[in-house]
Amino acid sequence: MSSSSSISSPLSLSLFLLSSALYFAAASSNAPGSTQGGGSAALEKEARKEDKEDGSSREAHSQIGGHDGPKLGKKPVVIYVMGVCGCGKSTTGLRLSELLKIPYFDGDSLHTPENVAKMHANNPLNDSDRIPWLKKIQQHGIDELANNPGGCIIAASSLKFAYREIQRGNELPPNALDVLPNGLPASPSRSQVQTLFVYLKGTPEVLAERMAGRKGHYMGSAMLTSQLATMEDPPKNGEQGIIVVDIDQAEEGVTQEAYRGVLAAIENQ
Repeated sequence: MSSSSSISSPLSLSLFLLSSALYFAAASSNAPGSTQGGGSAALEKEARKEDKEDGSSREAHSQIGGHDGPKLGKKPVVIYVMGVCGCGKSTTGLRLSELLKIPYFDGDSLHTPENVAKMHANNPLNDSDRIPWLKKIQQHGIDELANNPGGCIIAASSLKFAYREIQRGNELPPNALDVLPNGLPASPSRSQVQTLFVYLKGTPEVLAERMAGRKGHYMGSAMLTSQLATMEDPPKNGEQGIIVVDIDQAEEGVTQEAYRGVLAAIENQ
């Protein structure tokens, strides 16, 4: 009896120790910070959750042109902030970009060095100077939609009706401009995009005052006189998509008037 007891006691102790070891091993593998067993599954589940959230964020991001903000319209929109020099195209364009959550681009940066040198010398551009620039601007707006499908904003003077037709991608009939006796074909993308123009309109006196306050810009006062003479005020020839804003008010008022006009035009797509 004593012999049997002396044998079973070590066996019981061994079994107890073995079961304890197995218990703690199992508990350790299921611990939240463990990298094995159930812990690994938990981490993978959390990673999948984070990936899903990141994916949803990226999807929402891409739907509105790479920015967080309201959805615009059924079609992507290219908004040209137009007007003569000194009207505030850059200021208004940047503010609209913040409100609409779509990128802004200064069309002047697409001018050739020859055009810039000409304007810097206070020599006005002619149709031959502007046509390649306008075509480049129109294409830039279309290209920008590949990365920002919601739309984009471009500052450009857009002085003549024919210029604006080029920016819209519409066909130009023969002799619409003297330098284009054969006209221009329509852009194949024109029906896929809504094109709007925010026309910042001011009196010569207000514009001259603003020009006098600008420092370091290559356009001088002589350029204002030339552009005012060239400007064909929209809406012209039944033009659509024109938002006219009087600039003789505070910058915030100009921005809000332009913003409301753009939203109304997009809503009526």
